[in-house]
Amino acid sequence: MLTQAKIDLINSLDEIWPDVWGWLFLDEPLYEIIDCISPVEISEQEVINFRLYLESLNLFELFEMAKADLLQGKPSPSLVVLRRWPGEEILAVIKQLLQSSAEIDRLVAMRIVQDDRKECGTLEFKNLIYKVLQSEHNEDVITAAIYTLNNLWFRDCNDLIFRFADHPNQNVRQAVAECVGGQDAPEAIAITLKLLNDPSEVVRGWAAYLLALELFITGDEIENALISAVVNSTISREDKSVVILGLASRRNSKAPELIIEALVDLPVCPAIFEAAEKMPRKEYLPELESLRKSYSFSDYHTQLLDDAITAARTTLERGPTNEI
Repeated sequence: MLTQAKIDLINSLDEIWPDVWGWLFLDEPLYEIIDCISPVEISEQEVINFRLYLESLNLFELFEMAKADLLQGKPSPSLVVLRRWPGEEILAVIKQLLQSSAEIDRLVAMRIVQDDRKECGTLEFKNLIYKVLQSEHNEDVITAAIYTLNNLWFRDCNDLIFRFADHPNQNVRQAVAECVGGQDAPEAIAITLKLLNDPSEVVRGWAAYLLALELFITGDEIENALISAVVNSTISREDKSVVILGLASRRNSKAPELIIEALVDLPVCPAIFEAAEKMPRKEYLPELESLRKSYSFSDYHTQLLDDAITAARTTLERGPTNEI
């Protein structure tokens, strides 16, 4: 049987690979991943035995285990089982928990439904979740409710979600950014632009990242906001690279300058290679070729780099008058 130390180890991996317990229940070779990064040996049979143990528990035992895990701020393997539990019995329990006066009950219910549980995509569940969010004070429950309404595609609840864009808790505002960013409704775009100036780097990064990726959302205001996110805002290197890719995909005239700056700002994120291929310039070539000689990338990212080099060489051969 898995010892508590080994269970804690698997829990710690959740920060690196989200929902590692979900992998366990999808027959992924989780034990191999753990063996690669830890001196603690975990066998395949131990993982199988623990899975069988969790699946042998009844609903009450699983709910109690989930509550205990969430109260301690730990990932909960029992939630993975509950999310896959079939039948009407669990739906009835979820409804009861959503209406409970105990915050932990409402949180467990939200975390189960949050995983895009199709049976909960009904008007009854929407009204229950909406009612919770209207009066909820617990930040964890608010965050889970926002994700739940979004994952179940209750877009007519967006007006309520928008109200939390100014919430004092960063996790709540991050949930708004993740759920609203990329939507093309005018109100959603306005909230996303607002969150580009959020006090939290993480929230700003999510808003910029998702806005950049949705190429059907465009226009001078959008592109200027994305440029500002790269030039004037502090967001992660990875998020900046995706924003630059979004600008290059939109053929923004500022993108080549930003690409050149990013190519000399080591370590370079591979999204910049895609951006360089989208808007090729001969000026990229020295830095691209230097990166190819001096650094190792994965096979996929090396291919992106090679494509960018090929595109830059093509513009060099065409000459400046034919530059794309």
